[in-house]
Amino acid sequence: MNLRAFLSNLIVLAVFAAGPALPLHAQPPRQQSQLGAGQADSRSVAAVTTALSQDRVRPGDQIRAAVLIDVQPGWHINAHQTRDAFLIPTAVSFEPHPVIRVRAIQYPHPVRRRFRFATRALEVYEGRVSIVIEADVEPSTAMFGALTLRGTLSLQACDQTTCLSPAQMPVSIPMTLVAAGQSVAPQHPELFEVPASGTARGGGLAHLLTSHGIWVGVLVVFLGGLALNLTPCVFPMIPVTLAFFSGQAAGRVGYATRLGIVYVLGMSLMYAILGVAAARTGVLLGSWLQQPLVLVGLAGLVTALALSMFGLYELRPPRWVARRFGEAKSGTAGALVMGLTVGLIAAPCIGPFILGLLVFVSQLANPWVGFLLFLTLGLGMGLPYVFVGALANQMARWPKAGVWLVWVKKALGVVLIGLAVYFLKPAAASVLRAVPHAPARAIGGPGARAPVWQAYSPERLAQALREGRPILVDIYADWCLPCVELDHVTFRHPGVVQALEPFATLRVDATQTVPPDAEELLARYQVFGVPTILVFDVKGRERPDLRINGFVTPQELLERLSRLRAEHDP
Repeated sequence: MNLRAFLSNLIVLAVFAAGPALPLHAQPPRQQSQLGAGQADSRSVAAVTTALSQDRVRPGDQIRAAVLIDVQPGWHINAHQTRDAFLIPTAVSFEPHPVIRVRAIQYPHPVRRRFRFATRALEVYEGRVSIVIEADVEPSTAMFGALTLRGTLSLQACDQTTCLSPAQMPVSIPMTLVAAGQSVAPQHPELFEVPASGTARGGGLAHLLTSHGIWVGVLVVFLGGLALNLTPCVFPMIPVTLAFFSGQAAGRVGYATRLGIVYVLGMSLMYAILGVAAARTGVLLGSWLQQPLVLVGLAGLVTALALSMFGLYELRPPRWVARRFGEAKSGTAGALVMGLTVGLIAAPCIGPFILGLLVFVSQLANPWVGFLLFLTLGLGMGLPYVFVGALANQMARWPKAGVWLVWVKKALGVVLIGLAVYFLKPAAASVLRAVPHAPARAIGGPGARAPVWQAYSPERLAQALREGRPILVDIYADWCLPCVELDHVTFRHPGVVQALEPFATLRVDATQTVPPDAEELLARYQVFGVPTILVFDVKGRERPDLRINGFVTPQELLERLSRLRAEHDP
């Protein structure tokens, strides 16, 4: 396969991945539960209303709407972007509409709060939450009269101790469509007079792209890509690339320039794939690329490359790769592979800029826009490398390989070691931030011994009573952070594990749906949120004075268990 055919197939593959744009509701909602029939869920503490920026709409109008959530005092809902994947984010999605096309959804800045059950500050919404929707009215429509844009709001509410089960609430934005020549009046200026950039996370870029057109945004992204070459982990790649081109120039400026262009195409295609993935899935890959485990993995890869520069070993591609694509470290195929690799390696350290783009693209849900913007980002970042390739002709006149080349390789190795340290710094910082706030994890934690939990059933409850054992029932859910902390910290404390040995330890897992056998239990004892711990004595009597709602420390749980033990000990 020649280079032209290879590049053509690669571009076709990326364009095919773009496919038709998915609607904003394309991701299936996470299955949610409700604690018992008739029990309270997050809807009981959150009221939803909507507002429109003008009293009527016309064909071709660019309109704004707001979804308003009023959260009761003392409660909060999760932010749109959560640091923990198991938490239910606040999100709104809309059904496709023949006249109204949702262009962007902008969420407000969250507030950071510390809660007793969390080892770090959490990003949440409190009070009145305003989610701004930007939409376009189809210019050629003739469907005049009353219209309604319908959608679904997903949220989950918690207070200082417990969490209510997640809920999905219907959203309706009514409007009246009139002819193009009729006048309209603005309304609700208190909601819409503030620019969208003031409310959206990373909204400055989103506001620029939506207000001034896509081509202005393309220009800004291109200039931003040029500037990103000055970042600490992109700039060191320039001498590495220069060394790559100098070894192949052989005095041919045209050939070296072509290598530079292929190199830039590889880098641009890597970023274009990120943009398409964000638009199709809504996944914020920039956040993923900055996760500690990913950064550690990249640091390990870069360290391996550095050790090869020090002469400890020589990295060679597998034989099947060499047979299929030719020598990967030379020629146009090598330039393409190197461009793809550099694009992937550089992504984490330019994460903040990429994150802003990914937020906009994922909300817009248009793979073509994602492809264009991220391709432009790669072209901006890669432009200097075209000139680097042209300079290879000058480097060809330098002294031939010798002792100086060994020192150049060692210098490049030092640069790569510095790059690895740069990757590890944020990962180490995230670990150190968590340590001071989690002293209990030194003795508890996910890897520590835990009680033996049995799924709750009336039969197991009756069996424990026949055996004369006290009973502890834990009502738990994966989406509940206090539940997770209770499971990882308190229940895994060695003293708690030992104290629970005489108990029958039963668990009701409400992550998906409450098991039918447990619905009567939750209704009978009025369990409205999680975590809730019910304690029964040996006679099967529930002890309200020992009930636990929310997170407790190991010491607090041990104190309650000791009270029950003291009553039955002679």
